[in-house]
Amino acid sequence: MAVFTLINPVILGGTAWSVPATAPGLGQGVTVAGTITAGVDYSAMITEISIAFDAEKQDYTNMASAGWVQSLGGLASGMIGLKFNQDFAASQTDATFGLGGTLGFDPASTTSKYFDVKAQGSTRSATNPSYVMQWLNLGYAFGAAVGQVVTYDASFPMTGKPGRLTA
Repeated sequence: MAVFTLINPVILGGTAWSVPATAPGLGQGVTVAGTITAGVDYSAMITEISIAFDAEKQDYTNMASAGWVQSLGGLASGMIGLKFNQDFAASQTDATFGLGGTLGFDPASTTSKYFDVKAQGSTRSATNPSYVMQWLNLGYAFGAAVGQVVTYDASFPMTGKPGRLTA
């Protein structure tokens, strides 16, 4: 049994892709390749990460199903969940993901936002794949009690097709 402890992940974010025709997300080609152009490493701001993919279940039951429900996968979607240590300094969490930030909350924005997530800091490989996705920032919030570390839990929906890259 393989055992893995997440100790050195890399979470890059940015707004431009090296080859737009191969970028993950809306209106892009089927084969995802390339990388974020001028990506910023946000790993020092983040304490937890989760990436989830799922698809809608579509009923395909018919007269020849012999009394059994048959199903097909429908539209797929994905979500990236991040827990940030909040920081209001320049170029930190609030300035980046908050109102007016580079990757900030703006539901009307047409600027593409990308994440590139690797479990280890080393180069992409078959044993250190990179999950890449285009995502939307549809909300922003923070809060804490006196004497507590201020954190920010975010769930960003993916838009379009993500990719798993090994080179």
